[in-house]
Amino acid sequence: MSKIHASPPLPKDVALQVAGSAGVPHEEHESFCYLLRGTVQRVWSRARPAKPGPALVRAADATRTLHEALGSLNKEDREWVEGLLAEHPGYSDVDTADAMELLRETVWWLVSLFSTAIGSSPPSGPGKVARPDQKGRRRGTVKNVTFQDFVFDLLTNAGATGGDFTFDKNYETGTVLEAIEILTPHLPKGVVPKPLSKSMGTIQRVISRYRKISDELAELEKQRRK
Repeated sequence: MSKIHASPPLPKDVALQVAGSAGVPHEEHESFCYLLRGTVQRVWSRARPAKPGPALVRAADATRTLHEALGSLNKEDREWVEGLLAEHPGYSDVDTADAMELLRETVWWLVSLFSTAIGSSPPSGPGKVARPDQKGRRRGTVKNVTFQDFVFDLLTNAGATGGDFTFDKNYETGTVLEAIEILTPHLPKGVVPKPLSKSMGTIQRVISRYRKISDELAELEKQRRK
């Protein structure tokens, strides 16, 4: 069994530098440093030492194709599969609709596992059907998903501890870029794209996604308190 990369300890002074870039209040520095160490550990655990082999890539493609096809079944085929599931020992004790949902969750788990293994982003969830976009690329097959997850985690860590990062795509400036540059020597080689200037659009998309999710969560919390 191959070993997952162990994360070298992130020096505290480095974590505090990033906390400063994020404008995290002093009383939240310890919490931020704890979260940041977890982020760095996750990056190391997902970084591959070499390019994935062709068999693993084929497995990832096959599971994604299965996920897409399962979500696109017509009514007649879906009902036929549901009937077969009802006879399967592993699904016979649950309702037909629940059995189909369990099957979808199993397939989604597989495609998520193999997508992560080759460094691609997994589909959104069991109920989401990944379809080719207008340019022919499947949604969810983003390259260097590890970097995008890393940036998203940075934003989340800052937000959870009272801080925030700045970013200006046009001028290629902002404290989030400072944080990335500070942490790059402490991440596996190849995670942070070089030159970073070519990833401004990617970073902007990650920030927009983070802002949208944050706004949605804030609205849910507001509704809960009413």
